[in-house]
Amino acid sequence: AETVRENELAARSIAVLPFLNLDTIEANRSLADSFAQALAARMSGLGVARVVAKTDGIAATPGAGTLADLRKIERQAGVRTVLTGTLRRVGDKCRISLRLSDAQTGDTLFARAIDTNPSAPASEAACLLAKELFAAISGSQPRTVAVDPAAVDPVANEFLRAGDELLGRGTIADIDRSIDCYLRAIDVQPKSARARAAFVIAVVNRAALSAERPGLIGKAEQYGREAVALNKDIESTHRALESLLFLQGKFVQAREEALREMEAGGFLYGSVGLSLIDKMCGRPDLALRWSAICSHWSSRPADCESIAGDCWAALGDDTKAEAHYRRVSDLYPETPEGWIGLCRVKLLQGNFSVAKTICSENVARYPDYRFAREMAGEVEFFSRNFTEADHIYGPLENDDPAGGGSFYGSVSYQSAIGRAMQEMGDAASEDLLKRCLRVEEAALRMAPGHPTILYRVAAIESSLGQIESSLAHLKSAFAAGWLDYRSLGLDPRFDRLREDIRYRGISEVMATRVASLRRFESPITNDYKTNRRKKE
Repeated sequence: AETVRENELAARSIAVLPFLNLDTIEANRSLADSFAQALAARMSGLGVARVVAKTDGIAATPGAGTLADLRKIERQAGVRTVLTGTLRRVGDKCRISLRLSDAQTGDTLFARAIDTNPSAPASEAACLLAKELFAAISGSQPRTVAVDPAAVDPVANEFLRAGDELLGRGTIADIDRSIDCYLRAIDVQPKSARARAAFVIAVVNRAALSAERPGLIGKAEQYGREAVALNKDIESTHRALESLLFLQGKFVQAREEALREMEAGGFLYGSVGLSLIDKMCGRPDLALRWSAICSHWSSRPADCESIAGDCWAALGDDTKAEAHYRRVSDLYPETPEGWIGLCRVKLLQGNFSVAKTICSENVARYPDYRFAREMAGEVEFFSRNFTEADHIYGPLENDDPAGGGSFYGSVSYQSAIGRAMQEMGDAASEDLLKRCLRVEEAALRMAPGHPTILYRVAAIESSLGQIESSLAHLKSAFAAGWLDYRSLGLDPRFDRLREDIRYRGISEVMATRVASLRRFESPITNDYKTNRRKKE
């Protein structure tokens, strides 16, 4: 009888990991302990089961729950299933999301998000979900995660996998091919939320690199809404909406979709999205916490190192930024992100000769990557070599007249050319800058409060001598999250403001803000470094 009971306990066993607090980006061990105790008490009235809290001896990074984590817990605690969860405040409620996984395979056996009373979230969640969790570990509950039709259709799935492979290459030509693959998958399986979500993500990636193919953004908005309507419980639909909203400058809504993606189990891309949103909105310190979670979940080494490098550069810690960029360059020499990051750090330091050397050694090796040439153009522009800058930006502007604004420093091609023309005495510069300003003002009406658009408007207004308006927009850009005072100090478009005491005041406030954020270094990033060294 004792042996039978032990076998039943082993078969119906759950280890509860620390919950990830999405508001503080920290592990909540006490909630996991409370939930495990309350769940054990509830399950004791349902049958034989064992519930334990496993809050030590696992990855220090919040959001642990990878397959490697699950198997480690299986060995340590002798359990068959592992329960992971998140929590956050939503209005006057505490939202708890739970995911029960098979410790050996990582398959999801049960997933649910509920809103509970903030004063006793653990006990209420345990009370509401005990029966369903008991049924899940007993094998009498069907899986609650729906299977997307494109995943089981061999033809549609083939198009999806081909699209994913092409999208990962990152060039405009390959992204265009991936978009066509996703459209073919939708044709084969019109009810596929997964295919629609993939299409939206590919369109957003393309828009970030170059002018959109006609009609794609409108179709992406339609397919994004349809994807959520078809299946709001899978992570990719929320990821698609988050990326589209981010592109449109709707950061509050984008953040909500990224959080929902995390609650649906999408820790990898959800943390990437949140790191980009927080960095854009002036919180690179929080973005570092999300990037640490991304690094824990990614199976690809150094997958989030570029983001971390950008965050440290934004915080003014160039030594740490360079370490991340070098790691990217060492591991992925076929892509330019690593050397571009290193080049930008040297540029921000005012070390123009080294920045130019890095560009001259690398640009020609990456003809398919537009931002390699953008980096070269920015180096010449910021070092005030206007003739050479014009030679680099001219072909870029011919290919994409509205491009450049999303790259480091937010230097649109046309505004750089217009400013260079001013220095070279070309009378047509003013008309070009005015046209460029009208484009940016239209973009700002579509995304009011967007920090980089506000900065670009301020830069062009300064070039045109519209001092008061430029200062107002620069101040608004800072309020919205723009912190890159080092680019501001180098940007020739702001030359007319250099001696204005109000300009210097805005720049000093940015620098003070960065210094205050830099004093806080997340313990998560330290834990991540320790774990990475152990892994290596």
